[in-house]
Amino acid sequence: MKIVYVYKALALWGGIERIFTDKMNYFSEQYRYDVTIITTCQGNHTVPYSLSPKVKHIDLNIRFHTKYLYSILKQLWIGHKMNIKFKRLLKEQFDTIKPDIIIVTTDLYMDVVTQLANGIPVIAESHSDKYQNLLSNNGKKLNIIQQYEQYKYLKSINKVTELVTLTEQDAKIWNIPKKTVIIPNCIHANHIEHSICENKQVIFVGRFSYQKGIDYAIDIWKIVHQKHPDWELHLYGEGEMKSLYVSEIKNQSLDTTIFIHKPTSHIDNAYKESSIFMLTSRYEPFGLVIPEAMSCGVPCIAFKCAGPMNIIDNQINGILIDNGNIQKFADAICYLIENEQIRKTMGQKAIEKAQFYDIQNIMPKWKELFECILKAKKQE
Repeated sequence: MKIVYVYKALALWGGIERIFTDKMNYFSEQYRYDVTIITTCQGNHTVPYSLSPKVKHIDLNIRFHTKYLYSILKQLWIGHKMNIKFKRLLKEQFDTIKPDIIIVTTDLYMDVVTQLANGIPVIAESHSDKYQNLLSNNGKKLNIIQQYEQYKYLKSINKVTELVTLTEQDAKIWNIPKKTVIIPNCIHANHIEHSICENKQVIFVGRFSYQKGIDYAIDIWKIVHQKHPDWELHLYGEGEMKSLYVSEIKNQSLDTTIFIHKPTSHIDNAYKESSIFMLTSRYEPFGLVIPEAMSCGVPCIAFKCAGPMNIIDNQINGILIDNGNIQKFADAICYLIENEQIRKTMGQKAIEKAQFYDIQNIMPKWKELFECILKAKKQE
C-alpha cells in the first residue's frame, strides 16, 4: 500500500510533527507500507524527530510563509504564482508515486489536494480547532488573505473521503458524521521507569505561543511560589513568543524558580524527574503531552478544553480547571504539592490511562480505516 502525506514541513518540535513521524515510521516499519511525505517548505531545516530511512521525504521548496512579508496586493500576486507552482509540482509527484491514499491536515492544502487527487481517496486529519484557525493566529486576527485561505480549506472538507478527528467533541464541531472517524493520537507508553512523584518540580511542555497560555503559567506560578518557594517550574519549548515570556519571568522576579529549556527528543527523562505536569492551553484539540506525561506516571492539571477533557479523568489521574481560572489552577497545584500520597496515587492511575493511547493500540485503527476505504473504492 502506498501512502502519501502532504504537509508544510517537519521542522518544529511540535505535537503534529511528532505524531506524523511516529505514524509514518510505524506504517513503514510494522505494516511495510510504502510511505512518502511531501513538504512544501522544509528547506534546510532538520527533521526534529527520528524519521525511518524507509520513509521517503520530498520537499517542493515553496516557501508560502514568505508572501506574508509583503503588502496585501503583493501577497495576492505572489500567492497566485506560488499556488500555480505548487499544483504543478504536487501533481507531478502524485502521477509518479500513484498513491493508494493521500493524507492531509484540515488547516493546510486540503483544497489543492482534493482538486488533484483524481479519484485517489483523501483523508483529512483535524489537529486544530476548526474555527480558531479561521479567526486568529496566536491571538492576533488573521488578515483578509489568511482568512480566505482558511475558508477555502474548511470548504474543501466536503470533498475528502474521510475526516479523522481526535475527539468526539471535535467530530461534533465538524458535523459530518457519515465521513468522520475518531482516532486519537498515539504515544509510546510502555516505559520501564516512571516518576516517583517526590521531586519538587512541576513541568510544562509545549510551544511558546498564545494558544499554549504561557502567560497563564507564569501568573499561576507566581501564586504557587508564594506558598511553596522550594518548588520549581520547568518549561520545555520554543516559539515565536519565547523572548516575551523570558522578559516577563524576569520582570516578575521569577527567574530563580522558573527555568526554561530547549525542546528535547528525550523529554521522557524530564517527565520522570517531575511530580506534576501542567498544561495551560487556551484551546487544545488533543494535547499529546498529556498522555506522554501520564505514561511516565505524572499527574496532570489542565484547563477544561476539548483535548484535556477527553484524556484526564478529573480527580482520578489529574485535575481539570475551569478555563482561565488562574487562582483555581494554582490551588490545584498547591493541593498536589501538599498531598504527596494523592499525588502518587494519581500518578499510578495516569500510567493506567496512558495505555489506551499506546501506539500498539491506536495504529490498528488506522490500518482498519485504510482497508475499509480501499475496499469501498473497489466496489464503486
